[in-house]
Amino acid sequence: MSASLILAGLLLGAAAHLALFLAPRKLHPLFLVAGMFFVIAPTSLAGELALCRVAKYARVYCTVLIVLWGYFGFRVAKLGPASKALLGFALVYILAACWSDAALRGLLYKSFFGFAALAGLVLAHVVRHRRELVHGLRFISLVAALTGVVAFVYFIRNPGASTVQGRMAVFGMSANLVGVTAAPLLVFCAHLALYDREKKWRVVGYAVCGLMVVIIIHSGSRAALALAGFGGFAVALPMIRQPIKLAAVLLFAFVFLEVALSRIESPAADRITSFDTENRQSGWRRCWREFGKSPLVGRGWAYVPWRHTTANYHNMYLQTLVEVGMLGGAALGLAVVVIVLCGLKTFFLMRSYPEFANLTGLPLALAYGVLLHGIAESCTLMGTTLTTFCLGLGVGLIDRLPLLLADDIRRLRLIHAIRYRALLATSGAANAVPAGLTACLESPPGHVTPDTVHAFSAG
Repeated sequence: MSASLILAGLLLGAAAHLALFLAPRKLHPLFLVAGMFFVIAPTSLAGELALCRVAKYARVYCTVLIVLWGYFGFRVAKLGPASKALLGFALVYILAACWSDAALRGLLYKSFFGFAALAGLVLAHVVRHRRELVHGLRFISLVAALTGVVAFVYFIRNPGASTVQGRMAVFGMSANLVGVTAAPLLVFCAHLALYDREKKWRVVGYAVCGLMVVIIIHSGSRAALALAGFGGFAVALPMIRQPIKLAAVLLFAFVFLEVALSRIESPAADRITSFDTENRQSGWRRCWREFGKSPLVGRGWAYVPWRHTTANYHNMYLQTLVEVGMLGGAALGLAVVVIVLCGLKTFFLMRSYPEFANLTGLPLALAYGVLLHGIAESCTLMGTTLTTFCLGLGVGLIDRLPLLLADDIRRLRLIHAIRYRALLATSGAANAVPAGLTACLESPPGHVTPDTVHAFSAG
């Protein structure tokens, strides 16, 4: 690596740390680091950019910074069952590299996945209240707008240099990477478009959503389109009383999109409308053959020998079986079951509270969407794409949102208690405290369990 690139990386790092101290108070500084990660992660895989190699180190640094700064600089809430299940699988998946042919390099590459997922969990668990989360989501949407506009303008101005086999592949990134970058950003912008109280932010959300749909279509990535479609459905779920109607509307929109794309003469559009999975099935058959060689504990780490990078078998679940065998399959299966059950519990618990109900679709869109995306891609296990971070963030919000709701209810109860005491003071009964507020007032902030939320709101 040249000295000029190292100097440029150091200057960018210094400017980024300066921005952390100049960030507005409304925006949690870890969301600012997360926004940097959302820009740097795809840039690190853009071979045509000179700062590509510097960005690889900056990508890892951002995740480590979020983890360390979150644990030592902010109060991280106690991890819930979904977060613990994800961390349990990550630990098994990473340590499996110890019995691979290249143990040290395997531990290094697998730790990318662990730090990216843990960074998403930490970001969710340092959020102190609902407004802080809303401001963070606005910032990520602005990052999505910036990256989307830059990528699409470059694609329009340089169609030959940014197209591979008729599919959008800007700055040397693969077409699938372009799609898997745009899909999670679309999920964040969809939430902004549907639920933000300010009209200007809703306009930004709708505009960026439209741009991301265009980018995904030009990328020709069917897995990214599925992630975006499911994410949009999950985000819109809280605003619909009858989910079946919403599913019917989205199914009609999907059929309409397929018909419209079938009339467009474009390799990317043709790929989306075709359901040929032969290129995936060949890799999946190879997975089963590799799994048969060591079914109990797997290979430890499946990698490309001449590049020393993790091999991509285009299926997160089959790749886990190849690398960690039935041991890893059991850990991943348990994690998926716990995440799904905890997500449904959070959704049904919070849908009765208008201020928080609108947030319940986002963690489902991120966590469930990435798990669905894993059927056709395994890039989440590599820790180099946004899906790894979004999986951790979605799982973390599944555990964190009920605690934020409980703290919010406790805060309101405390305000009402103060007002009640002031009212009683005028009548000479200042020491009287309503019995229904006793448990709420005695509970320390941040330690109200989700199971007591309905008890606090009763009466």
